[in-house]
Amino acid sequence: MPFFVAKVNVRELISRSTLIVKKEILYLVPFGQLSWLAGVAFVNRSNSAQANKVLDDCEKLLVNKNIKIWVYPEGTRSYGKGMLQFKRGAFKIAINAQAPVVPIVISPYYFMDYKNNTMSKGHGIISVLDPIPTKGWTMDKCDEFAENVRQLMMAEYEKLGKELTVMQQDTDWLNVKRPIRLVK
Repeated sequence: MPFFVAKVNVRELISRSTLIVKKEILYLVPFGQLSWLAGVAFVNRSNSAQANKVLDDCEKLLVNKNIKIWVYPEGTRSYGKGMLQFKRGAFKIAINAQAPVVPIVISPYYFMDYKNNTMSKGHGIISVLDPIPTKGWTMDKCDEFAENVRQLMMAEYEKLGKELTVMQQDTDWLNVKRPIRLVK
């Protein structure tokens, strides 16, 4: 495995997958163009008809071709303020496809200076939670399902923040060359 210490197969986690991102990413040269070439799905959040079409297309990829869909459910950055409310898109796809949701939580970015848009050297922890089945969930309960997942992820986020605070006191841990640890 590359730079992750993991109990999960990272290759399995990211193989045959795509991302859903806001269309503004398309204009970040060269990242946007490379994303487009890689098959990333771009959502125009100001056009609900177009956004729903992208979600429907991604749902078809998931159902018909077993392509995993990666989504940032908040829809935007929180600038260090914890987790924002989740958008419905990812949960709509999961419920309609009756596919499990695999939450991935990243510890707080203590090394980010959001005011000055800079970042210093730092460490992070990534936690891959157990898959959450969608069996039995219906679209009329989509908001409730999304909130349940959000609460689970918030609890993990807070746990990782506490763990990171303790680990920052350990100079041996701070000096490792592989700063990201994937845990399950």
